[in-house]
Amino acid sequence: MIGFCSSAFTSTNSGRIPQRCGHLSVRRGFSVPEMLAVVAVITIILAILLPNLNQGRERARELFCKTQQRQIGIAMLAFAAEHKGSLPGAYLPPWSQVDEEKRCWMGNEAYAGIPYEGALVRHLGGAASAKSTYRCPSLALGVWNSGIGSNGAFDYCSLLVFAGAKRYRIPNDSQYIDAQSGLQHTAPTPLIVEEDPYWYLNRGNIEPGHSAGDRLGTWHSGGGNYIAVDGHSKYLKPDGALGPEAFKWTTKAPSGTVVTLSSHGSGWGGWNNR
Repeated sequence: MIGFCSSAFTSTNSGRIPQRCGHLSVRRGFSVPEMLAVVAVITIILAILLPNLNQGRERARELFCKTQQRQIGIAMLAFAAEHKGSLPGAYLPPWSQVDEEKRCWMGNEAYAGIPYEGALVRHLGGAASAKSTYRCPSLALGVWNSGIGSNGAFDYCSLLVFAGAKRYRIPNDSQYIDAQSGLQHTAPTPLIVEEDPYWYLNRGNIEPGHSAGDRLGTWHSGGGNYIAVDGHSKYLKPDGALGPEAFKWTTKAPSGTVVTLSSHGSGWGGWNNR
């Protein structure tokens, strides 16, 4: 507080009376220790909040991924309804398919190795919409063929064994052997999966088919989303860091024989005769 007095006088009938002295208030700034204390408090608050914010963002991306997969599942079932129950084709050369029923579900809208648009394009709102739907928002873009991150074109792959299969001939549930624990688990039968970038979404034979040693991806909180044969998106979390390979899945073929989901059998529609 700094004192001050005015030099002015107030006139009255009895004479001139000097005005009272007053006080001018001056605010003092923060000291260095106080500023450091404030910064420390803010840092602690951010340290508490940021992990929760990051987790919240990832949860939102996971939900968006499941929503996209749900759209693909609906498109698959819509295609089957139009083609006497047959699911579309998969990554199975040769590509000169005149019959729309046998065309690969994903085409040149996302995979340049196929000379036509995929069978699901019109069910997904066009080529541009389909292409964006095939990319998972949680998987960061990687360098092509590096085995790390997305290949930049697609993150979902269909099981080759079910190319042209009649939907009603595929069991709703299958079993898989966990890569780490060796235990057998039961889960909804996969139709389209998120494939592990190292096996082989972004390494080696990069194509939209899933068979043999191809693995389920685990970039969603240690697990992976996939489309089951009922059209819904499911979540599978393995016992360890690696998802199951295609040949570690087994189910009953139409004949009743237990078979693996590792190969495409006798080509398009081959499942129906197994």
